[in-house]
Amino acid sequence: MQFGKLLAGFETWLREDQDRGDLTVSAYLTDVQNFAIWLKQTYGREYSVERVTPTDIKDYRTWLQAVQKQKASSINRRLAALRTFFKWAALSDRVGRSPLNGIKPLRQQEAPPRWLDPQAEHKLQQALELHAPSVSAERPQRGALSRRGETPGAGSVSQKTPLRPFERLLYRDVAMMMLMWKAGLRVSEVAALDRGDVKIQSNKRGTAEVRAGKGRKTRTVPLNADVIATIQTWLKIRPASKEAALFLSRSGIRITARAVQQIVEQIGHEAAALIKARSSEDRVLADSLNALTPHVLRHTCGKRMLDAGAQLTEVAAILGHTDLNMTRRYTQPGEEDLHRAVGRIASRE
Repeated sequence: MQFGKLLAGFETWLREDQDRGDLTVSAYLTDVQNFAIWLKQTYGREYSVERVTPTDIKDYRTWLQAVQKQKASSINRRLAALRTFFKWAALSDRVGRSPLNGIKPLRQQEAPPRWLDPQAEHKLQQALELHAPSVSAERPQRGALSRRGETPGAGSVSQKTPLRPFERLLYRDVAMMMLMWKAGLRVSEVAALDRGDVKIQSNKRGTAEVRAGKGRKTRTVPLNADVIATIQTWLKIRPASKEAALFLSRSGIRITARAVQQIVEQIGHEAAALIKARSSEDRVLADSLNALTPHVLRHTCGKRMLDAGAQLTEVAAILGHTDLNMTRRYTQPGEEDLHRAVGRIASRE
């Protein structure tokens, strides 16, 4: 069977039988393709699923480790994708036995998820306030104030003009960031939200119905006052559209997860630029913000909820974890926690 048809059959099984999400399916297909490319480059032969041996798998693992210098976690992820692929191949009678049977993952030190230090969060909040400086759906017209810095009063001109299209999107960016940072949504879940999924009862109480969660599971996520305020602002100025999506792109269609990721990265850079790197600690903070991702925002939300006294089961329900061990990772000390721990016993002059 041609390799392309083989991949197509594997993809169908992942989506329909295993109910895997788009990102997982894409990653698995890429890992299988990369293994096929390595086989051809190494042995000069086209990919043939029935001819792959345990030795091939071990050689590939060694190549990833010794030549590609990949971490154990990355190698194990690739092997997990191949393990799933050959499981499907065995179930569909394409192979008699998986070549990964008996091959164990590399030993690795379990690292806690990355989250932002409170100081980095402070800079991120500043960056968001600068990114979309006004909470009004309108901005003052030039010359609207009688004197610079004066609040409009009797006799002053208070006429306002609508925000320009690109200015509206700044408020969209903030609302999306807050859903990941303060409500723990995944980037794909933010992009998939429809207007009808958000229910706001008051300025302090609201929910978001996540219908496109991992494994296509649905959950209801409570929203706090910070998140609600940014969503309300965005809804006031959201361009009129028949599109059901809560968040629109520049062209007026549903924003993609990749576009949201790029916005997060950009705002992370903006926050890092606010730090004057005068010490190694400052540089660490700046580096953490320059490496900001949607996952880091989500992890920060989980960490802060546990730090504030929330129960593991509560945090797991909000984040959509089916395994409490996933949530328990947030109880592990991070790198900065360990630095602070040893710093407490440093000698004092």
